Amino acid sequence: VLDKLTVDKIAKTVQAEIHVDLGLYFPLFAMGDMKRVAASTTAVYSDKTIEVAMMLDVTGSMAGQKIIDLRTAAANAVDSFLGGQDPANPRVRVSIVPYANSVNAGALAGSSVYVEASTSQRKQAPGNGVIQYVSGLTRPDNCATERKGTYQYSDVGPDISMINRDYLLSAFAWPTGTAACPVAALKPLTADAAALKNVIKNFVASGGTAGHIGVQWTWYMLSENWGSVMNASQRPAKADPKKVAKIAILMTDGEFNLSYFDASTVGEVYNDAGKEPTRTAAKT
Repeated sequence: VLDKLTVDKIAKTVQAEIHVDLGLYFPLFAMGDMKRVAASTTAVYSDKTIEVAMMLDVTGSMAGQKIIDLRTAAANAVDSFLGGQDPANPRVRVSIVPYANSVNAGALAGSSVYVEASTSQRKQAPGNGVIQYVSGLTRPDNCATERKGTYQYSDVGPDISMINRDYLLSAFAWPTGTAACPVAALKPLTADAAALKNVIKNFVASGGTAGHIGVQWTWYMLSENWGSVMNASQRPAKADPKKVAKIAILMTDGEFNLSYFDASTVGEVYNDAGKEPTRTAAKT
C-alpha cells in the first residue's frame, strides 16, 4: 500500500513510503497473526526536455543492404526516443536530416535557402528579409549546400544570412547521374513518430558525401536561432543545460568527399580523400 508520495522539485527526487501487512504462520505470544512491514525509497528524476537531431547518410555508397539497415536503425531510434510519452505534451522530440550531394531543406527552403543564379552570386547570402526573388517556377528544388561568408560556421538564423544553394550543384549532379539533393527532405523537431518513419522508409541512396552540410543542418535543427522559420511545435528550445538536452547522432558508412564553397570549377567539387589532401570543408 502506498502511504505517501513526496516530490521534491528542488532536489529533483521522488520519495515513496509504502507498507504491506503479512500474515504470520507461527506468531509469537501476544503478537497477533499479522505483521506490518514498512519501507521508504527515494529516486532522482529528470524533468529535462530532450531534442535529438539525426544526420543520416543516404549517399550512393549506402545502396543495397546498407540503406535497408539504415532505415531499420533510424526507425528503431525514433521508436526508442518517442515511445511511451504523452503526444500532447512530449518531453522528447526528434529531427532527421538526410544528406548526400547536399541537403533537401523541404518546407524551410523558401525562407532559408538562397539560390545562386550565376557565378557572381557565389558569396555570402543576404538575410531572408531582402531575399533575392525566386518564384516557385524558377526555384529548381529545395536543395541547400554550404553557408558562405562571415557566418559560415555559425548557427545564426536565416534572417541574418540564408544558406546558399551553390551555382555548381546542378552542374555537378547532372553529369554524375545523381540527385542534386536527397528525395527525402529534412524534418524539424517533432514528436510524431509516424511522420518521421514515413520519410525514413522511403530513403533512396544516391550521390556523394557532403557530410559537413548534414552536420550544418543538424546544428540548425537544434538551434533556437532558427525558430523564426519553423512552426511553433518544431522550434528548438533555448539552450540551457539544466533544462534541455540537445543531442546529435550521425549514421554514416564513410568519409566526407564533397564541398562546393571552396571549389572554383565543377571538377573541384569532388574530393576523394584517398587521392588528394582533405579540404577544410571535409574536416569541419
